[in-house]
Amino acid sequence: MFDGKRSVAEKIVYGAFDQIGSKSGIEPTKIFHDALENVRPHLRCVSSSRGATYQVPVEVRADRAQALAIRWLIDSSRRRGRPPWWVVYRAS
Repeated sequence: MFDGKRSVAEKIVYGAFDQIGSKSGIEPTKIFHDALENVRPHLRCVSSSRGATYQVPVEVRADRAQALAIRWLIDSSRRRGRPPWWVVYRAS
């Protein structure tokens, strides 16, 4: 959501859910929750100094893991971008 544009963000999300539902025939919220579960981190590395510095795996809290998963999905979708206008025009 940019600059508090909640209505724009809702239109994008609900539009994407409509497309997912019509193309797959599966409930869009189920697909979204499965995607979050696939992206969610389970472990993180913490530096521990015992003579030398070691990377020790530590479990990520559930709320932190969900926040990271949502942030990663949003960042990857923003980086993905859109096709040029002429590609969309020729496809229609």
